[in-house]
Amino acid sequence: LLNYENYPKTRKLIDEFNLEEVSGENVKVCGYSRNEDVNQNVLNKEYIDVITIDVEVERVKNDVSKKNKDSSETKQDWLSIRTRGSPKVQYNLMKNLSPTQMKDIIDIRFGSMIGMASEEIPGKIAYFVVDKFDDGLMKLKLSNGVISITPKLIYKVLGVPLGGEDINRMNRLGIGDVTTLEWHGQFSNKNPTPKKVYDKIQESQMGGILGILFKLNFLILFSNAMGLSGKGGQCRPGKSIIGYINEETKIESLDWCKYVFMCLKMSNINWIRNSENSFYSGPLTALTLMYLISTKCDSISVPRERPAIKHWTTELIKKREIFEISNGGFGLLHLYSDDLSDDDIFEREV
Repeated sequence: LLNYENYPKTRKLIDEFNLEEVSGENVKVCGYSRNEDVNQNVLNKEYIDVITIDVEVERVKNDVSKKNKDSSETKQDWLSIRTRGSPKVQYNLMKNLSPTQMKDIIDIRFGSMIGMASEEIPGKIAYFVVDKFDDGLMKLKLSNGVISITPKLIYKVLGVPLGGEDINRMNRLGIGDVTTLEWHGQFSNKNPTPKKVYDKIQESQMGGILGILFKLNFLILFSNAMGLSGKGGQCRPGKSIIGYINEETKIESLDWCKYVFMCLKMSNINWIRNSENSFYSGPLTALTLMYLISTKCDSISVPRERPAIKHWTTELIKKREIFEISNGGFGLLHLYSDDLSDDDIFEREV
């Protein structure tokens, strides 16, 4: 224990006005001053002891400072993302479909979503993929290379229709479109929450004759969870699909992978890294799954079958998150050299 009280005060070698408390090792001494009566040419034992104390305290201070710095860096490395677009409501819907509703979903080629395995994306791995996503180049930039984000890769994780008419280029229906008016008539709020949409589906058991309203409600939940969510997590019907799709629209012929791709391209606009008040509202599930299927981790066994959304459970993603953190951090795993012979998906960084 180092304590300045153990040293003689008659020589006033310790300047009590220059003391500073530091944490660790019970050290309180961190400075000294020379008394005018001390002959600078003669370093007696008292003066040497004071010098030793000062050096020891500085060493402790530096160790504490380094520890605090390391702690700060660790905290920053493993930040957890805040998101608006949770897949939980859609996950619950997929678990509670009637046979008629299931048939309607299969008819529009969204059968891959039946049995989706993830109800939540763990926050730390989610923060990493969003932080490493370059929405200009549409790439995930990792230590071992880059993953190109394409509609084709989105198809591998979600399995929804790829190719066909670009939703973003469709003409908006007129203000008097019957289907649009009927859809809005279900809700008192023009921007209902996902839970309100889910409750409407469950209370009416819609499907079959009411197929178009059910399909629209399903697609609204899909666009909220796998596309862009609105402020406060509300659905964005006016900025997604409502007003563009009616009974005559061939939903199965639209390019839904391109739709998710374009949502990803716009997803980082309002997201601010390191901000506690910033929420990510983009396709977090798809982005995380694309990272997971593109990186090789032999320690966690997940079938490399498509679509990935049917195989990666929340528990498995959490295990992967813990594994990567405990093995040096995210993004250090090797990329697959190819993905079922699709050479355009992966690139090695030179």
